[in-house]
Amino acid sequence: MTSITRLVSLMCALALSCTSIAGTSVIGRTYPIAENDALDEIKKKASKIPPEAFIKSKSDWSALKSLSLPLASATRSRKHIPWHTTQFDIKNAEGRVLYPKGFRFNPLQYVKLPQRIVVIREDHAVWLKENHLKSTDMVLLTDGDIEKVSKFIGRPVFILEDSVKQRLGLEYVPTILSQPATYFQIDEFYLSKLTPIPEATYDTETHTHVPTVTDE
Repeated sequence: MTSITRLVSLMCALALSCTSIAGTSVIGRTYPIAENDALDEIKKKASKIPPEAFIKSKSDWSALKSLSLPLASATRSRKHIPWHTTQFDIKNAEGRVLYPKGFRFNPLQYVKLPQRIVVIREDHAVWLKENHLKSTDMVLLTDGDIEKVSKFIGRPVFILEDSVKQRLGLEYVPTILSQPATYFQIDEFYLSKLTPIPEATYDTETHTHVPTVTDE
């Protein structure tokens, strides 16, 4: 329901409420109303406003706003341990403290990341699809059209949030993160050339890919 529709509905409810309160009592002299009905004026003005005026573009959707990361200036690999410190005492069923508040530990000693995590911008999508993408990869986007990238690589794409950046130790894009042992392996890539998603193969109206036809 649009804002105008909600406003009209509210006006209608208010009008009915006022009518109910007023009843049928008439006190003093009455005169015909010469001005136009306010509700009719609202409806008339609302009908002249195109629906597009109330729909924000995808770039304005707060749910699709991702955290940006700088481009990698060199290709390098590094290790990262996501140390965690308990914020309160962790007790067993009997109430005995197993881990006191302030206890610092490495969660990767107890859990295993089920897949790689790939962090890219929109203009890394072609590089990723042609060179590194695996069927089990989780892809996070820092900049660009998340729907366009998702359609191009053929899988769901998620935005990068600050909490995830901090937890995984992410610094640059593109990055491929994996867990070979009790630490994260972070591989950052320097790309001398960025290739945009080919517009010829992407229909912006239907958000689908159109096969490229070449002359024989």
